[in-house]
Amino acid sequence: MEEVLRAVGTILVSAGMLLLLHDIASPLWDTVGEVLLVDALACFVAAFVLGRRAQQREREAHAARAAAATGPRGLPGDAPSGVGEPVSPDTSSPAAPPHTS
Repeated sequence: MEEVLRAVGTILVSAGMLLLLHDIASPLWDTVGEVLLVDALACFVAAFVLGRRAQQREREAHAARAAAATGPRGLPGDAPSGVGEPVSPDTSSPAAPPHTS
């Protein structure tokens, strides 16, 4: 749907710009051109929103598939000793002195 909205927006921008740039004497055509540009903007914004929603749904579906594939976690006896235990937060090493030659 977002591709269709982008295509419609592109057509509306083209038509609106042609009406505004082609020096037609009637102010009615200028108004029609401006309305077409505003409608094109609405189409582009709607396409952006629909695209973001589709990406969010895709991420959620991927996370659900990954969770279903790995099964439940945290049950006793699932992991061997040492796996899943907390790691010390201090993993830094002392800084080496600068090299001089």
